[in-house]
Amino acid sequence: QVGSCSGRMIAHYARHYPLTTFIGTDITPELIELSSRKYNFTNCQFTECPAHRLPALWSRANNLQITVFSAGSLKYVQPEHLELLLRSISNEPNNTIQLLIQETINELVIDSGKPLGSQWDNEFKYTHNYHYYAERTELTLVRNQIIRPYLPYEKFPNKKLGTAHLFCHYTNKKR
Repeated sequence: QVGSCSGRMIAHYARHYPLTTFIGTDITPELIELSSRKYNFTNCQFTECPAHRLPALWSRANNLQITVFSAGSLKYVQPEHLELLLRSISNEPNNTIQLLIQETINELVIDSGKPLGSQWDNEFKYTHNYHYYAERTELTLVRNQIIRPYLPYEKFPNKKLGTAHLFCHYTNKKR
């Protein structure tokens, strides 16, 4: 998991799928230490690792099915590091990699054709156009879905106009 934070989400999966290996990553050493202490499962570990360095975790593996998922964390990754990560996934020769992204997005920004890459939103995060990066790095789109839970917007005045949830699934295997 990219940005595992407290480790709660990945520990949930580790508990329910004991025959699968899970790795939670984060850039904050204190969170890695906390998660490691709190969720001490044999099939789950936590490691300090920025998103663009994730390929080092699977670089020596062969013939594995790897799922990389982010639940709201890739928006904090700098655009150039996002592209490095996606290019590494796309070019991985020995393993099949599925990339699952779940993010809150501003649909008005994406629908306007911007950003062609990423747009800084002045809150320490970006609105990334994942399809743009996937095309540039030759990842294959498996599924894309936008969920609009805040319609009509007038009924949700505390939400920014255009707020939606994006789910994307890409793979490095060409169709």
